[in-house]
Order: sequence, then structure tokens, then C-alpha cells
Amino acid sequence: MLKHLTAFIYTALFTCMIQPSPGLSQIEQGQSVEIITSNTSESATDSTSLQQDHKLIAYYFHGRKRCMSCRTIEAYTNDGIQTYFGEQLKNGRIEWLVRNYVNPKYAHFKDDFQLYTQSVVLVDMKGDQMVRWKNLDKVWTLLRDKDAYYEYIRREVETYLKDE
Repeated sequence: MLKHLTAFIYTALFTCMIQPSPGLSQIEQGQSVEIITSNTSESATDSTSLQQDHKLIAYYFHGRKRCMSCRTIEAYTNDGIQTYFGEQLKNGRIEWLVRNYVNPKYAHFKDDFQLYTQSVVLVDMKGDQMVRWKNLDKVWTLLRDKDAYYEYIRREVETYLKDE
């Protein structure tokens, strides 16, 4: 029994490294996909711009290896945030950041947000203080349903914006 459970867990954790996701012809064909982030530079984001009154930071955290599923999560999250929250991105109310949590500069996020794999995390900031955060763990289960994925991102971000 334990042998089968171990095999299941191993398969679940590492499936993202070997199975492509449907519906991403640009990525599957090796073409680059533009990921649009907020218009704030990395250095300003990590220090100065956090002094704003109140903002929501949407992070996508990845490791060194980036499989098709991992790239799909990043692309879908980016597209969903751009589609539903473009105005909030422009005015700085929402910030979209991609970070490699293996990079020593960002390694603290692994502990801060209890990361064990690639993740999308919403962080509610007031000034330079983190008020709350949420790991959007359903991104992995919704990965093969683009519409449901976008709806999940929209709903979770809206909930954070409303619950100020």
C-alpha cells in the first residue's frame, strides 16, 4: 500500500515536468509568449513602491525547471489578470510579478508562503506591511480548462479587492 501511495505522490508532484498542456499552440511550437507585468521595475517593486497605501500583489513563483504546465499557469494567470484587471494594473492597485523562488534573492518566499511547487499567490499589502496572503492552489486542477482557470483567477482577485 505504501509503495502505491509513494508512487502516486511522486507522479502527482512531477507530472508538471513531463505532460504538456492542451491549447497552447504558441508554447508547444516553441514560440515565445509575451508575459506582461506591471510597469514597475523590480527594484522599485521590492522596496519603494510598497509604500503605496494599499495594493494587491499577484505573484507567480517558479523554480529552475519550467515545464509546459508551469509555463501554462504563468501564461493563463497573466492573461486573466490582464483581461479582467488591466485598469488596476495601470494605476498600481494590482501588481503582477514573476519570481524564481530558487534564486537566493527570492528564496525567502518559499518560507513566507509555504511554497513546495510552482504557485500563484495573492498578497494584500497596506504600505509595506503584508496583511494577508493566499496560495491559489486550484491553478493545478483547473489547468486543462482555460475558461474555468480564468474565472478562478478573476473571482479570487475580486474577492481580495472587495475584502479590504
